[in-house]
Amino acid sequence: MTPTSAVDRAVSEVRQAAFEISATDQRQAYLMLREALKLQPGHPDLLGDLAVLHLQAGRMDACIEAAGEALAARPDHDDSAYAMALALEASGRLDAARACYRELVHGERAARFAAAQPDLAEQCRAKLAQLEAMAPTAAVSAAPPAQAPATSSPVANLPVATAPAPPIAPAHKSIDVAADRAPSGDDEEVFTPRVVRAAGLGTLLRETRGIRALTLDCFDTILWRHTPHPTDVFHDMQQRPAFRTAAIDAALRQKAELYARQLQRVRTGRTEVSLEQIYQAARPGIDDTLVRWLAEDELAAEMAACHAHPGAVQLLRDARARGLPVTIVSDTYLDESRLRRLLAHALPSDAYEAIGAVVCSCDHGVCKSQGLFKIAKLPMPANASAMLHVGDNKDADVQAPRALGISATQLLHDGTDSAQRRAMSAAAACLLDPSARDSRMLCAPYRAVHATFGQDNALPATTIGHGALGPMMHAFVRWIEEEAERLAATHPRVKLLFLMRDAHLPLLAYRELGGRFPSHSAHISRFSAYAASFRRQEHVDHYLAHFANNLTPEMIARQLLLSPERTARLLEDAEKAAQPRQAFLSAVRQPEVMAEIATASAAYRARLRHYLQRQADLMPGDTVMLVDLGYAGTIQRVLGPVMAGQWGNEVFGRYLLAVGSTDDRHRGLLDRSWLDDRALSTLQPYVGLLETLSADDGASAVGYDEDGQPQFDARQVEDVQHRLVAAIQAECLRFVREAEAHFHAGGRTPHTHHLRDEALGGLGRLLFLPSEQELVHLSQFKLEINLGSGIARPLFDIEAGLDGLRRHGMFYVGLAQNGARMAVPAELRAAGMEMSLTMLAQARFGVEATRQDWTMRRLPVPLLVARDGGTPAELQLDALATHDGYFSVLVPLPTTPTDVALPFGRDHAWLQLHSATMVPVSEGRAMERHEADAMHLLVADGVVSHGAGLLNFEHENAMLMFPSESFTHEGRMAIRLTFRPVTSRTEAVQAAAAAGS
Repeated sequence: MTPTSAVDRAVSEVRQAAFEISATDQRQAYLMLREALKLQPGHPDLLGDLAVLHLQAGRMDACIEAAGEALAARPDHDDSAYAMALALEASGRLDAARACYRELVHGERAARFAAAQPDLAEQCRAKLAQLEAMAPTAAVSAAPPAQAPATSSPVANLPVATAPAPPIAPAHKSIDVAADRAPSGDDEEVFTPRVVRAAGLGTLLRETRGIRALTLDCFDTILWRHTPHPTDVFHDMQQRPAFRTAAIDAALRQKAELYARQLQRVRTGRTEVSLEQIYQAARPGIDDTLVRWLAEDELAAEMAACHAHPGAVQLLRDARARGLPVTIVSDTYLDESRLRRLLAHALPSDAYEAIGAVVCSCDHGVCKSQGLFKIAKLPMPANASAMLHVGDNKDADVQAPRALGISATQLLHDGTDSAQRRAMSAAAACLLDPSARDSRMLCAPYRAVHATFGQDNALPATTIGHGALGPMMHAFVRWIEEEAERLAATHPRVKLLFLMRDAHLPLLAYRELGGRFPSHSAHISRFSAYAASFRRQEHVDHYLAHFANNLTPEMIARQLLLSPERTARLLEDAEKAAQPRQAFLSAVRQPEVMAEIATASAAYRARLRHYLQRQADLMPGDTVMLVDLGYAGTIQRVLGPVMAGQWGNEVFGRYLLAVGSTDDRHRGLLDRSWLDDRALSTLQPYVGLLETLSADDGASAVGYDEDGQPQFDARQVEDVQHRLVAAIQAECLRFVREAEAHFHAGGRTPHTHHLRDEALGGLGRLLFLPSEQELVHLSQFKLEINLGSGIARPLFDIEAGLDGLRRHGMFYVGLAQNGARMAVPAELRAAGMEMSLTMLAQARFGVEATRQDWTMRRLPVPLLVARDGGTPAELQLDALATHDGYFSVLVPLPTTPTDVALPFGRDHAWLQLHSATMVPVSEGRAMERHEADAMHLLVADGVVSHGAGLLNFEHENAMLMFPSESFTHEGRMAIRLTFRPVTSRTEAVQAAAAAGS
């Protein structure tokens, strides 16, 4: 091999690798090309590819610079001229763009460019006509320009940017610009894209030239399963009669396949096996009749799990219209007859008729990477490159056919970000519902939707809205439509009232779905529901029982609709009592106060009804379905009896998450009909995150005027949060549209029993296992609490969570939740997945643990205690490991004046002091909720501080002290000291000795 050919081959491999990577990681592709250019400066193909990459990322000046360098190195590099024209047009330099387009359409490049890129040449003509129409006063010649030397080309003298290119921004393309070109046997050049995204599968043949035959992979190219992994289908198989009869469950089916392949490798050196060989491995000597029955049941399970990708359907139709022979080449344990039946079941008839031969690896004993393309009787054109193979596996579907000269286009699914989300969602779903991947299969029907319309390296709004919220909302509103249809079969005039603010996004999603039932927003908050419900004293008593311990008397008075004058008198009288809160509660139950409450509530109720009549045309006899995120159905429980008893409306509630008992009137997509109470209770405390992302940008309703217009409380969150939420919601609605269109185009919408798995896993993942990008974005958000409280609470605080972990380990969680942070699992996820998984498991399975149980890592801490200057007594405490190498020790303080000292210098030369807090002790337990900073009480002896809590204990007698005169306290108290050992005394002595020698 000559040096030149070696260089060319290396450049070709770098270009291919860069453009395959660019579909999922453009920054990595950019770096690869830049590194290659260091070895081959000025290489026109590398520069041209770099220009295209810049163009995709929207960096027009950088594109023009790279294209200009490519043209300077090779003036006939027409692709770079085209990229430059596009960049000039996009950046507003229209005169220069027109000149470039003219040269490509009429100039010296025209014939060459039209022959190589006929479709792009047509686009150039259209763009040139459009640009020339925009400049009517310009002297535009329809004749080709005079031929000129390449150096006088309009693309050769353009100013270019010299600044370094910024990091690559996300871009989404269905078909990659990079392509393979090869001469065909009939002198027509073959052009095929190297990679294609699922969104571009249906139009792939339009981007090729010279193709005479088509071969297609089957699974994850034509047919996609509604499961995260192919083996998930085995959990459906095991429930079928044949598998029950043969006592083959999912685990045995999987092990049998592995063993059959190992046995085949021993016997033949190959790995491909049939269903018959797998069943024989599972049950040696199994009857042939049972084998056929098992194969039929397995095929039935695959038919239930598989659907055709709409893009693949269009590709088959296009191939048939072009008269191209189509062959299916699949690595599968299904033989040809069974795979044909599966394809015929999943594909529309006209698409299936496009298929000619079907080649299955199990029929030939070899897979694609072992030579299946070579031994299969494919309808090979005279030139192998005129056959195009399309599939998703790089080894089997790209490298294997290319080794034989067959053109290959890799179908890219989604990248690492989406794959991580899928894996975490599956883990969350299985933890929340252990029957998944045990007694039933785990479903993931949105996998193909994400692969088709998702974006890797996307902005946070897309990641959260499209990737996380979208599947939840689509599954929810699909179920809502089914529930409404079921109600309408037995109840008149079903109307859907989406409860604002939290059901704002579900309402928009339902309308995007094209739901056929009347749907209305209804501004009914918990505050307004309670305000309309106080008809008798028992209703007031129930309200007080729920909220008297959590709300201030002022908030309670506001909810009970008491006048300011009455409220002031009640509060003044209560303050004089020995127990003010109890006195206030007793006062509001007095007859005259109850009369005021009932009268105000009746008037409020009338205004609310007027509002619903105006807003939803609510009339007696209408059936009302209240739609909300969940979870207890408070509004339905409080207001439902009023609507049924006084207004003549039967009320049903449908929720994304329903906690507690369920019946026909109170149900959820996620509820006790298929999940246990503990699973639901694991999610319920943290749905505030979902509420924040689903709410509208207004405030909670607190009343209604006489004309039926709602009145709102003051908003408690900033406009910037509403803008961030709006962007997330827009991406969520895009997913709903795309998912519905995808399923409609495929002719098969998954059952809601399958969709709800995605909702469960997606919600569990978002709450307990969010990605780093999601955490950073969501850390800005707050949750508004209604009930007339006027309170907005942060969702979570990553830094505060890390501080809590260092001081208390995972036991800080209760303190954080009582401190009003609403999504504490997110803080644990930021610290490490083992933390959030532990919390998920603890909540899901009721794992009880104390601080002593949490860790076996303990550090002895000596304690010196001296009264009245006497000889100190020495005790030993145990410091428990917490997080990040920190330890926490609780130092009890005697009730009498006593000096307390911690002689850390004995064992430590250096340590980092994190915090010292004063903690009340009751019944032997530290009351951490009432802790107070005690760092100012510390006195150091023989200790040098180096900042950030880093302390050098200069000698063995160095210590930290709490002198008795530095603090006073009543009752039992303790000091919690949190520290991190850095260098032990032994290590310091050894280091000093080594330095001295």
